[in-house]
Amino acid sequence: KCYLDGEGTQKDEAKAIEYYQKSASAGDMYGQAELALAYQFGQGFLKEDPKKAFELYQLSAKQGLASAQDLLAYCYENGVGTKKDEKKAFEYYMKAAQLGSDEGAAEVGACYLNGDGIEQNDSQAFVWLFRSKDGRYGAYNLAQCYLKGIGTEKDIEKAVVCLEKAVNCKCLELSEARKQLADLYSKGYGGTDVAMKLKKLEGDMK
Repeated sequence: KCYLDGEGTQKDEAKAIEYYQKSASAGDMYGQAELALAYQFGQGFLKEDPKKAFELYQLSAKQGLASAQDLLAYCYENGVGTKKDEKKAFEYYMKAAQLGSDEGAAEVGACYLNGDGIEQNDSQAFVWLFRSKDGRYGAYNLAQCYLKGIGTEKDIEKAVVCLEKAVNCKCLELSEARKQLADLYSKGYGGTDVAMKLKKLEGDMK
């Protein structure tokens, strides 16, 4: 990782990959997961190889690494190195969540919210989204729960807080989150300094 990030030494992706290969070969779950990422995106001297990435995620996930569970779920969800399988994606997101992954909990909530790989369930969607502290993957969907009363009572101010977190974390739905937040600010939600917040947000949207 030091070679990959250039921490304490000169950045050298090739050396980073070499050490990740040694780590993975020794059975280290962190090395397996990092090497899988390198294969997934074609990092360093490695050519992009989704199938190899998927196999390494499997090895790491079997040892109980939460982030590997998340990434394996992503592979099943999007057909990376394997066939798409929403049920398996949900299964591994749940495993990640149970191991304490905030991203996993957010994804479990999204699955329940949309009925992906599991029967749609508003109350379970809210439970898992509320449990997650992940702003990039969970905050926007939690805001929708508060805005529309999905699995909980409507609470616009709580929705604003969630949208602010989603925007600050540059969530996947950033454009829509900004629009919703601007609309709520314009209606007076968001605290005493809402006018200042709206002005800054509009500047960011230009």
